[in-house]
Amino acid sequence: MSAYVVRVVIKPVLLFVCFAVGLVYSACEPSVKSNQSEPASRAAQIGDNASVPAVEPINEGSLKKVLRKHKGEVVVINFWATWCDPCREEFPELVKLYANYRGKGMQLLLLSMDEQEQIDGVKKFLGANRVDFLSYIRSGGNFENLVNAIDPEWIGVIPATFVFNREGKRVQTMLGRQDYTAFEKAVRPLL
Repeated sequence: MSAYVVRVVIKPVLLFVCFAVGLVYSACEPSVKSNQSEPASRAAQIGDNASVPAVEPINEGSLKKVLRKHKGEVVVINFWATWCDPCREEFPELVKLYANYRGKGMQLLLLSMDEQEQIDGVKKFLGANRVDFLSYIRSGGNFENLVNAIDPEWIGVIPATFVFNREGKRVQTMLGRQDYTAFEKAVRPLL
């Protein structure tokens, strides 16, 4: 199969399917909440007592600017969503990684792939997980353009974590749920 067929036909179809499944799943979210994992359950218990973190919309252009702004630091960017169980499960591991390495030149960028209308749920989840730094939510616009801004080969599966070295070059792609050890193994040698 040619690269053209993959890029023009298969990738857009897969992106649409992933996005549609996410929308359907998020519509069912209230009935799913009682079955959440430990970190998400803890988030629901903390609820209103957590501080509300800053969340800004981001598109492919502003994402590239944010990455350039952090050149000179090791950047870990994580794409996640509130409706994604593996995303919620690995989230505390990322927060722990950032707590341990933020003073050593690591920057964590959290980018929610939820819809703009779900921003209150995103803020609640971030606050419950003690995120006290600016995070992002996908702005409207073309989903595929945002995905391509990071990696044209990535089809948009989440969770997805991308590690950039101090020169701003992407050096690692981590698709699917990861644990603290995997994140630390990717980041530590770059610091």
